[in-house]
Amino acid sequence: MKHASILLAGLFILTASVQAKYDPNHFDPDNAAHWYRKAFELYEEPNDVDLSDYAFYHTALTPEIEKCLLAQKPVIDLLIKATDNDDCNWEINRLDDPNSWTHPSLVMFKKTFYLLLADGRFNSVKRPDITLRRIEQACQMAHHLDSGVSIDHLAATGIRAANYNFIRLDLNHNTTLDLRQLNALKTLLDKEAKRKFATVGDVLDYDIQYASMLFANHRDYVIDELCLPELAKTLFTEDFFQRNLDYYKNHLQKLKTASQKPYAAAIKEMEAIDADFWTQSEKHFARHVNLPKGYKLTEQDIKNIFIDCDFLYLGLNSPFSTSQLSIDTRVQTQFNALRNAVRTRINYQKTKTLPEKLPVTSPKDMFSGKPFLIVKTENGFTLKCPGKDMFHDKNHEYEFALPEEK
Repeated sequence: MKHASILLAGLFILTASVQAKYDPNHFDPDNAAHWYRKAFELYEEPNDVDLSDYAFYHTALTPEIEKCLLAQKPVIDLLIKATDNDDCNWEINRLDDPNSWTHPSLVMFKKTFYLLLADGRFNSVKRPDITLRRIEQACQMAHHLDSGVSIDHLAATGIRAANYNFIRLDLNHNTTLDLRQLNALKTLLDKEAKRKFATVGDVLDYDIQYASMLFANHRDYVIDELCLPELAKTLFTEDFFQRNLDYYKNHLQKLKTASQKPYAAAIKEMEAIDADFWTQSEKHFARHVNLPKGYKLTEQDIKNIFIDCDFLYLGLNSPFSTSQLSIDTRVQTQFNALRNAVRTRINYQKTKTLPEKLPVTSPKDMFSGKPFLIVKTENGFTLKCPGKDMFHDKNHEYEFALPEEK
């Protein structure tokens, strides 16, 4: 039952057609979204070249990759103009039109993000200042994309994770960075640390608003999306809708409150909240319907199911808050490991020594709220998380290289 509901929730998202409402003849140079649109229109998919593989050091530079990057320079220039702006307004009112729920440009964000990082690697050795600029622009792309909408937040979090991974790889492949360059990277990361990204609580707030809008203004849209028998539709009275909306909002509010606790406690409580819902729903359907193989629902079965059902909408649109909290925590932890690594590299290049442990005031492992453990390795050091990622059931580690002794 749970897996079927998750599948239906996914179909609900994927079948929502995108109808972005904006005037293509209107252009505002101070709006990053306008520059992004120009970049996305100009971007051409490269043939037989995987820029993400090159960006993340899986492949070496080839004449084809170099030719591709040079050809895409006009796109990069437009992305630079976009990321030079703080304001990014896509002119989509998602709380007004259910057909505008998904973002019109998620795929293009991903493709052009890889283009930025590939260009960053291309310049890494000879022009590291440009690499730093590309990293900063990728940070801004994630910031522009991140909103209270769950699909946007997930995509932006993915961009942040990939960008932070690129920084780690670039640090490990380019150990010749001098103190000026390392301090510039530290300044960039300190600036990134001050950004406000959406939280799981923000996403849940938006989900509550969106559900209220659908129930209040788009009742027929909801009914059509559920794809239920005609008889069930007649049971969808105003009272039925209100009860389901109240149940949904109450469930999400519980998740939001739990998500604000320290990671381990938050995950435990959120899992308990979700488990209680699935137990209730399974008992409800087991109580009303016993379906042997080949059995078809009767009119009375349908009435029994829906008349006193308060959680239909939640069952079909259950949020993935627990897994999202783990993802968010892992990405923030990855970022904090980077900040510690850059500080450690700076200190090492000054003193030629590694600390036995990180300061209490250092950026924390967000799974435990404690400082990372630092372990010396043959080529550098590893930062280990004292806390466990409960979604992946593991303690993450981040390896960093140091300059070779001359």
